[in-house]
This record gives sequence, C-alpha cells and structure tokens, in this order.
Amino acid sequence: MALLESLLNYFSYEILWKKSTYFNFSINICPLINLKYSVFLGSRLQKPKPSVALLCTARSLQSFRSLELLGFSPKRSGWEFQSPRVDYWHKVCLKKSSYHTSGLVVHSSGVNVVFASTREPAIQRELYSCVDVSAAENIGRILAHRCHQCGLINLFFDSVESPLNNETVAAFYEALLEGGVNLEEPVENIPPEPLGVDYDSLTEEQRQAMYPSLIETLRTTPDWSAIPYEYSMRPVSRMRKLSPSFQVVFPLIFHLPKLKRCISRIK
Repeated sequence: MALLESLLNYFSYEILWKKSTYFNFSINICPLINLKYSVFLGSRLQKPKPSVALLCTARSLQSFRSLELLGFSPKRSGWEFQSPRVDYWHKVCLKKSSYHTSGLVVHSSGVNVVFASTREPAIQRELYSCVDVSAAENIGRILAHRCHQCGLINLFFDSVESPLNNETVAAFYEALLEGGVNLEEPVENIPPEPLGVDYDSLTEEQRQAMYPSLIETLRTTPDWSAIPYEYSMRPVSRMRKLSPSFQVVFPLIFHLPKLKRCISRIK
C-alpha cells in the first residue's frame, strides 16, 4: 500500500470513470478501497479523430437512403391520378399563412424531415416582411442549405399542387435550384419479373422429359364425373345416434359408490 501511495504522489494522476479512454494504462484500486473509480497514470492524451473521408464513407454505406439514391427503394404506387400524390420518397412544399412563410421536406410516410420558417427568430429579424416574394426566396435558400447538410439532393416538387405561375412559388423554386437541389427524384429501378417456361412452344418430347409422371398421370386418370357411385360409396342419409343406455350407464359406473350412499340415506 505504501508503494502504491508513493507511485500516486510521483506521477500526475486523475480519478476518472472506468469507461474513460483518455489514458494509456490504468491501475484499478476498486478491490482495495471499494470505490467505483479507477486511477489512471500518465499524461492526458487527445482522442484520435477519424478521417473525415473515412467517416463519410462509413456513414454513407450505413445510410438507409442509399437504396433511394440508387433507385432500388420501392415507391408507393397507384397515386398517379390522385391528389395529393404519394409516389415519391421526399417532397418539398411551400406553406404560406397570413403572417409566415414555411418551406419543408416531407417523407412519403408524412414525417417532416427538414423545416425552415420565418417563425424562427434568426430568420425573421433579417427580413422586411415574412409573407412577400423575398421571404419565399430566402426560405428556399435556407432550405436548400439544410437539405445539403442532411444529404437530400434529389427532391420531388409537385407542380400541380403548387403551380409555378405564382410569383412566390416560382421564387421559392428558383432558390432551391440555385442552392444545388435537384427537383427530380431518380427513377425507380423496378426489378424484372422472373421468366417462366413457355409451355406452348415445347414439343411433346420436351414436355414428357420435363414432367413425365404428371403427363402419364393425367392420361391414365379416369373421368370421375362419368362413373356413377357404387352403392357402398353412397353417403349415409342421416347420422346414427348412440343408444341412451350407453350415454347413461357409462358415467354411472364411476359413481356407483356415491349412488349407493344416496339410496341408503333415502331409505
């Protein structure tokens, strides 16, 4: 114990939690003093930071949006002629009220992914008005920047729901394009249907080679509709009921002693 105290006085030490990773080596003194701490010796080292390129590559491989970027993620079908359309992955919308302008990116499930609005004080104090054309243009710029930060590059814009002949919508649309956002999603890559066997083009020998037993069974199977029922195979007109004696006597066998007691009490 004295040797341990001298070592602690000689080295610069700190008491940290067990799961800390800032030091090279440690001496655990928990069994000695019954404390939930560890004594770490040595100088504090900086935690190594991974490379940004490697980090981005690892995250992009683990992203659930990789299938959407490649076009393999399925879209909801059957909404082409219905309103509002849901055959997309992410849709960008412009919402305008009496006092504020908002731009948002909506997932096909209905969840808002990215949002930018003039209700935010940092945006509101930089604008002259929250409902004019300049407000929609600036909301489009901010939303495009936030989409790039989230990795949303291809978005769906419904021109039927928000027509571009409106000046506010057109300014919002152009601001998104200038921000580097593509307002067309990649085409869904529908896998081809598995090809089957064209049985009409097969010859008789090829069919027998593929399914010899099946064809032979079909040939030898008689036409059951043309064969009348035999007398023994005809269905019974009604179900035979058991005799009441079987139904009554069977449970009385097990309760015979109790029945004798009851009869003796009655006498």
